[in-house]
Amino acid sequence: MTDWTKEEDEAFNDVEKQSNLGKQILRDRANKSSGMDCCTYDCVQGRNCPVRIKALEEVALEIEKLKAFGTTAESFASFVRSFKK
Repeated sequence: MTDWTKEEDEAFNDVEKQSNLGKQILRDRANKSSGMDCCTYDCVQGRNCPVRIKALEEVALEIEKLKAFGTTAESFASFVRSFKK
């Protein structure tokens, strides 16, 4: 068994506290809603999920900004928007 110095013991305890705090934050986030009319990752609304629809629209808007691709980007943005239906 290794003897720990006081500094090493304190550092280990600090790391353990941070780890436990991180785990608590993740648990808290998992129990919170997205603030929209649906749940987060286990949404039962399928294609009608407002989070999904908003995300698809955001992707389509970003794709439209890709002017270098011209009509290809516009077509792809339309393709992404078709997933909202």
